[in-house]
Amino acid sequence: MDFSSFYMTRSSVDGTCALDMKKVQARNYYYQVQLGMALMDIDVAHLYVWTPTDHGLVVIERQPRADELAMLATLSDFHTRYVEPKMCMDKYRRVVTNEVKELVRVLLAAKVGKEGKEGVVVEASGIER
Repeated sequence: MDFSSFYMTRSSVDGTCALDMKKVQARNYYYQVQLGMALMDIDVAHLYVWTPTDHGLVVIERQPRADELAMLATLSDFHTRYVEPKMCMDKYRRVVTNEVKELVRVLLAAKVGKEGKEGVVVEASGIER
């Protein structure tokens, strides 16, 4: 199968798949996977593409730390410029101070409980702007 419509290439030598980084959509997938690896602190991810007639696996290694920091800075800038101005900050504050704070408390308590430690205290403040 020709993977070009899926922004992938397959080596004719060993059959391995890779993203065709000349294509914008391939780069979008690559950076989405890189962001996921950075957030989960993992070094390797597998991107699996399936079609009714074929399939392919792309193994993606985590990018160097300097590139990761640049990507995160770009993402932060995008969020500040384009996402935050569209948000209803009153609603956002209410969600953060209620549901998210409770979720963090529960997750931390569960993690500490698994390790057998006691005395978890979770404090969260409101969003400062």
